[in-house]
Amino acid sequence: MFDDGGEFLILEVHVAVLGHQGNHVGIPVLEALAAGCPLCLSDIPVFHEIAGDLAAYFDPDSPESAARAFDRALALRSDAGFANLSLARADAFSWKTCTDKVWEIYKELA
Repeated sequence: MFDDGGEFLILEVHVAVLGHQGNHVGIPVLEALAAGCPLCLSDIPVFHEIAGDLAAYFDPDSPESAARAFDRALALRSDAGFANLSLARADAFSWKTCTDKVWEIYKELA
């Protein structure tokens, strides 16, 4: 998933925080998941779609909400199964998985 050495940066991060408002591409979320890095994310639909229950969500307009979510994300780090679940979630969005799904749709439509 990484092509520029970014995995080394993510592996040193305790929690990845993305405080976007509005819809954004979720590639940083996928990269953090692939590295087993806990996530503290804005409560927006695209992030829920990608990270599911493997992230702590917050209202980007509320510092208190962000602080609580950050604490929850730190707690995820100590969950023994988190890294495996995180990697499996990222794999669900791999290029191979996506192309396989598209191919299945094409076959159904043919």
